[in-house]
Order: sequence, then structure tokens, then C-alpha cells
Amino acid sequence: MKLYNIGAVAIACLISSMAVNANEGEKYGGIGYHMGSYEATGFSSASLTGLELKFGTYISDAVAFEGRLTRGIGDDTISTWGPDVNIELNTALSLFLKGDIPLSSTANLYGLIGFTKGKITASSLGFSFSEDESSLSYGIGAESELSDGVYFSGEYVFYLSDDTYDYEGLNLGIKKMF
Repeated sequence: MKLYNIGAVAIACLISSMAVNANEGEKYGGIGYHMGSYEATGFSSASLTGLELKFGTYISDAVAFEGRLTRGIGDDTISTWGPDVNIELNTALSLFLKGDIPLSSTANLYGLIGFTKGKITASSLGFSFSEDESSLSYGIGAESELSDGVYFSGEYVFYLSDDTYDYEGLNLGIKKMF
């Protein structure tokens, strides 16, 4: 149920976007810390961390096209029926449409909707298995201007989902308009 609620909010943000502090054609870049959760059916969840780079351009005053690259920097071990399994986020490449809704002249909410291609690796007893997946991705977030053109953001994004697992995460970051 929570997936549908957040997806609906993300779409609503894109549909009802209004100008915040961006102009059509304005670009930005940013870096962030990613705290992800990998949940496979029948197993405990794994907490993974990563470093996220993002670049975007506003295609209207309130809608941006954004690309992201997330690289795993921390893995986790989950218990199974047999030996423990190490889970690691290798990379995730995402393309999003981002719609801003202003809260004030220096803060806004936003919705994300797009596509992610990611690679997650599981290893145990010297063997490893990597899974490349692609999925619809969506999320919600908020950002606030710290100084002229520098923003702090916090967001929750559903990246990958299939019949056997879900991957989602909380991202905290800084972006600079240029």
C-alpha cells in the first residue's frame, strides 16, 4: 500500500508543479549519501550504503530531467537457512522527472518518477551472484536553500522492485545550481 501512496504523491507533484527558484534551462549538480534497504522474500533485510551523484536541467520552471549514479560503499550480511550471505549494491543508474512544489521562497517539496537500472551482488562461501534489474522508480523529497543556489535535500525513493525483492532508500544530499 505504501508504494502506491508515495507513487501517487510523486505523480501529483509532477502534475501540480509550480515555479520555485529555478528557471527553464538552469542546471544543477549534487552529491549525497544513500542509505538503502534490500528486502528479499523470505529473508531478513540488508542495510546498504552508497554515494550518489546527480546532474539535472530544468525543462520548465518547475520540472527537471535528472540523471543519477549511485555507487555502493557499504554492504551488509543477512542470515539464511545455511551460511550467511553478503549483499552489496554495486551501482544504480537512474533517470527521473522531478516536479517541484514550493513551500516558501527557499524550500520546496518534490516528486520523482523515472527508471532505474541497478546491479546487486550476493556472495557466500566464495561464490557470488549478481543481479541486473531495471524498474520503474519513484519517490518524494524536500529541499531547502542553505545559501545562494546551494540546497540541502532529503528524500525517500523506491528504486527497484520485482517478484522476489525490493530496493529502496533514503538519500541526504547537497546540490548546487549553475
